[in-house]
Amino acid sequence: MKNLYKLLSTILILVFTGPLYAQSTGVVMVRKKGISFAYYLNGQQLDKNGLHYVLQSNAAANDALRLSQRNAIPAKTLAFAGSFLVGYSAGTHLVGSKPNWALAGAGAGFVALSFPFWRAKMRQEQRAVYLYNSQTPPAIAKKKLLYQLDYAPTGAKLSLTF
Repeated sequence: MKNLYKLLSTILILVFTGPLYAQSTGVVMVRKKGISFAYYLNGQQLDKNGLHYVLQSNAAANDALRLSQRNAIPAKTLAFAGSFLVGYSAGTHLVGSKPNWALAGAGAGFVALSFPFWRAKMRQEQRAVYLYNSQTPPAIAKKKLLYQLDYAPTGAKLSLTF
């Protein structure tokens, strides 16, 4: 019987405290941060996993985000290979050996080829956020309840503004 009471009390606690921690829907804000963009929801910055979690509730936005990940794979691969080739050539020059500058030029070409993929990735992410924001109903602003404790001619005064 005690276990039943423990189970029921645990369920009641979870039922009544669950909505307090539920994710609120809102507008995802986009801010330019260096050469990239940062995404914010309710004033908190979202990482890529957080952005994916927020956008998965909207099918069109989720598809656009998946398309942006398709562009990210070749961009990362080309940028990594190009930076490795440039770094290898620069490293051999620093050691004192004769560097292969043709290899460094090919690496710079790979890095340059990754830019259009990065740009397409950023565009698709912004499109996904735009689709999410355009199809998400605006959140109703909650009015704050203001308490004010003052002195009145007859004593203390408590005023509530809501």
